[in-house]
Amino acid sequence: MDARQLAAYLGVSVQSIYCRVSRKELPLYKLGRLTRFKADEIDAWLATKHVEPVAPLDI
Repeated sequence: MDARQLAAYLGVSVQSIYCRVSRKELPLYKLGRLTRFKADEIDAWLATKHVEPVAPLDI
């Protein structure tokens, strides 16, 4: 998939995708000038970013 499709898949802006690409945060493939992403690799990447919710503090 391309950056536009990935942005729709993740529910973020295309700019956000390119920002993460420039920071080398996303698994990607370069085909000449084209940047492509594999859905299964994106899903695996997302799984590593999961954070368990924390109970609210009583103040």
